[in-house]
Amino acid sequence: SNVHEFSFQTFGDDYPALTTYKYPRAGSANSQVSLRVYDVQNRTTKTMQTGDDTDIYLPQIRWNNDAETLTAVRLNRNQTTLDLLAFNARSGVGKRIYHEQSNTYIDYANLNCLHFCTDNSFIIMSDKNGYRTLYHFAATGTPIKHWSAGADAAEITDFYGYDEKTGTIY
Repeated sequence: SNVHEFSFQTFGDDYPALTTYKYPRAGSANSQVSLRVYDVQNRTTKTMQTGDDTDIYLPQIRWNNDAETLTAVRLNRNQTTLDLLAFNARSGVGKRIYHEQSNTYIDYANLNCLHFCTDNSFIIMSDKNGYRTLYHFAATGTPIKHWSAGADAAEITDFYGYDEKTGTIY
């Protein structure tokens, strides 16, 4: 990797220790990121097609409820473009099922609330409309529903779950 190392002292026990890790400073080379799936039965590795841009982050990777589909959040280095990608784990082919763009910055911590339903539709938290709200999308990325905190509340602060039978969010 062309990313330079950064060192600093940490204090804990009797003597300080030197900690070193790779840290890309602004304008310097960033780590090249790839996403791969290892098939234990066939002993093969497949690279997922995350796109042509390699100057990205993949801050969240998870399987949805389908054992063949891996999802990943792709975020550009400036953190102004976010895509949720769904990959066929066997072929490596991916498709974008959610896209968000911002002139300033996207709080990818909202993705801690990413939830896949049993039909692989998903609920995602975003503040793209100026307030933190929840959106429900079909597995294909088609919008289903938008929940806001209501006229009297500024935004939704957390998401604990979704009852698919009643349509209730917690």
